Amino acid sequence: MSPPRLGGGGIVLGALLSICIWLTPRGLWAVLVPSLALYAMGLCDDLRSIGAKWKFLMQMAICGIAVANSGLRLPHIVLAPDWEITLSPTVGFLLSTFVVVGAINAVNMIDGLDGLAGGLVLIGIAFLSYLHFLSSDDIQTLLFFSFPIIGALIGFLRYNTHPARIFMGDGGSHWLGFMIGIMILLAAGGFGIGTGIAGVPRLIPVPASTRFSGIGSVPLISAIMCLAIPVFDTASVMVRRLLRGENPMKADKAHLHHSLMEIGFSHPQAVLIMYFLAVCNGVIAVMPVAFPHKNLWWAPYVAAVILLVSIPMLLRVDRNFIARVDHNVRGLLVTNPVLAQGGYGTILRTWEAVNRYTIYGILLITPVFAGVPPREVGYAAVVAAGFLVLSFLLSSKQPEFVLSTVLSIAAGVILLSNNFNEIFVELAGQRYNVQGLYNAAFIWLLISTCGLLLFSFRRRYLLVTPTDFLMLILPLTLLMVPDPYRSQFHLNTISLRAWVLFLSLRFMARRTSNFMEKVRLVMIASLFLISLISVGGLRVVY
Repeated sequence: MSPPRLGGGGIVLGALLSICIWLTPRGLWAVLVPSLALYAMGLCDDLRSIGAKWKFLMQMAICGIAVANSGLRLPHIVLAPDWEITLSPTVGFLLSTFVVVGAINAVNMIDGLDGLAGGLVLIGIAFLSYLHFLSSDDIQTLLFFSFPIIGALIGFLRYNTHPARIFMGDGGSHWLGFMIGIMILLAAGGFGIGTGIAGVPRLIPVPASTRFSGIGSVPLISAIMCLAIPVFDTASVMVRRLLRGENPMKADKAHLHHSLMEIGFSHPQAVLIMYFLAVCNGVIAVMPVAFPHKNLWWAPYVAAVILLVSIPMLLRVDRNFIARVDHNVRGLLVTNPVLAQGGYGTILRTWEAVNRYTIYGILLITPVFAGVPPREVGYAAVVAAGFLVLSFLLSSKQPEFVLSTVLSIAAGVILLSNNFNEIFVELAGQRYNVQGLYNAAFIWLLISTCGLLLFSFRRRYLLVTPTDFLMLILPLTLLMVPDPYRSQFHLNTISLRAWVLFLSLRFMARRTSNFMEKVRLVMIASLFLISLISVGGLRVVY
């Protein structure tokens, strides 16, 4: 085995050293020793292949010992806020062991592209940690268990990103899979690091009295959805192999990331798409616990059903998929007398114009609907407008990342200004809240953008860059901001509006060459009006 495949050892060494520095590891031996045994088994598999059957049996044995000795047996399964199934000790032990073994194989089988497995585990650990903290208020588990793993992964990904110089190998993937499986049990079972006998830190059930009020236990589906992409991809691939009479544990190129590359995405683009899907599912997984009073327990189940349906379909994609779709669309246009005579191009141009002016309208009408924003928002508008003006004065060859960051900040300030006052109109003695019309504009923009994307299907519209990933992820992170800031600034609503706006901006930028320049001008005008109203005291008096 070449030295670059020993990168998993760096992850294990870095994380365990950090854990042992901060904690007396004696109370965590029940977890740490089995993790080392799994790393050693994976390392042996790297050096000299181990049969799939023997490897699975060893995984079951080691994970069973870890669950039994650590006490991380799921006592119950939370399906919904008022629907909880109590498990017998035997069933809880078997389910916990299955969860950890499943996580190991999910991470091991998804490790097919540079940076893919490490990045997905990093995202999964981050969301599981946030989920666990929301439900238990247990900061010790994050500081002494989650953060060392996250830090080790960040250091590893520095050299594992395409083109990779080091690889985690089966040893690293087995260890990471085991640790994230343990995190799933911690979150779903209500366990955490506490003080045991003689003051030795150990994994214990978190007392209900220390949990955040109104949240309670974490639904098992939420914990699993934090690792949704590896789990559902692995499950789909294994079922497909079983139906074909093949060994479900064998390696092949029939995973979701391989399908993305078959469509025509590059190696980094396929990894970025997988990251984005993982973050989206992580946000959905956290929503029932982050918003306990919004009755969103159903959201992870809907996302799971979508993945169960869509991933098997995507696994059937081959290299000629785009060509076949384009051929079928063109064939439809030729046989349709209206579209064949130029109607198709007219429809697209009109639709595109409607989308453009919807975006312009949203950006310009926001200050009107904003009422009188706080002065802090006005000052932020002045700064954002200054950055936009500066972007015009700088070289046209400025990095796309910088320009997109400036546009994101400016759009965020514009959308933020609209969430402090409710605006009404009065007609015939009746008052009407116009915020509904403002929200309807975003709903229409989302539907219109998705429709235009499907109606003008081309591969270049699907290509993604790190900038696309940044602009689509930033709004979702606003959902993770804790109260009271989330409620005070209405970040839930702003997040959804910003996501729709950024999605439309990125798509329209690929269709129209000078679109982003016009958007900048419209944003400057909108920010100038916001600053005049908020800071300058502009009022329209009748």
